[in-house]
Amino acid sequence: MKAMECSNCGASARMAPGAYALNELGAVLCLCLLFAVAAPARPVPATAMVRLTPATLSFGSQVVGASSASQPVTLSNTGTESLTITKLTASGDFSETNTCGGDLAGSTSCTIDVTFTPTAKGLRKGALSLLVNGTGSLQLVHLMGVGTQVKLSVDALSFEGQPLRSPSSPKPVTLTNIGNTLLRIAAIRITPPVTVWGSPLGSNVSSIHRAEEFAEINGCGTSLAPGASCTVSVTFTPRRAGSSTAWLIVSDDGGGSPQRVTLSGIGLR
Repeated sequence: MKAMECSNCGASARMAPGAYALNELGAVLCLCLLFAVAAPARPVPATAMVRLTPATLSFGSQVVGASSASQPVTLSNTGTESLTITKLTASGDFSETNTCGGDLAGSTSCTIDVTFTPTAKGLRKGALSLLVNGTGSLQLVHLMGVGTQVKLSVDALSFEGQPLRSPSSPKPVTLTNIGNTLLRIAAIRITPPVTVWGSPLGSNVSSIHRAEEFAEINGCGTSLAPGASCTVSVTFTPRRAGSSTAWLIVSDDGGGSPQRVTLSGIGLR
């Protein structure tokens, strides 16, 4: 007798000659336990052994066309078998270099350095994508940063050893529009650092926030043409002995607003 296929069984099975029975209606019943062929077990997915940390990188504001400092991502193989890296890429305005090579041994890790180079102003997003062992399951690290066409010549100014009630010599901050569109300036002002972002600085900051001891004058106006620059001059006049801090804030439509310069000074009796 020719072997018959079983179709009423949960598992795939094949009937050998004579291995059948008739039910009450005369239909053939497969003896599902005979010659059953079990479905192959699925391999443990490679993603179960892979870990990328952190899950998100934020680069803050970066001048358009300029590269940020790199930030690290750690790729860990928490399994015991070696993993083959078949894809490792960064998308959008982000790029990566790594020490991982093509294979990563079990219980080891490697470092992926990600850099942000914005091509336009505003919020920029991308992803670091990892594919291992040729599987279709991607591991992702979400990337974000803000491109700005506003370039400040310094990010901090320090006035040290200034006699009380004596104005310091002015120190300049150059503001440049590196974009190809008009930059509209809403305000340039000095403010205590605790009020700009809505939360206080860390407890390790011991100086007093005396914004009134700093002053600025500028010739920037309300707009700046593409490629043009203007100067903001800052002075410090301490009213009390000790250290003081404040921020010089530039509010604009150039992306990443407000930009800031940290101001610090020490008054002497």
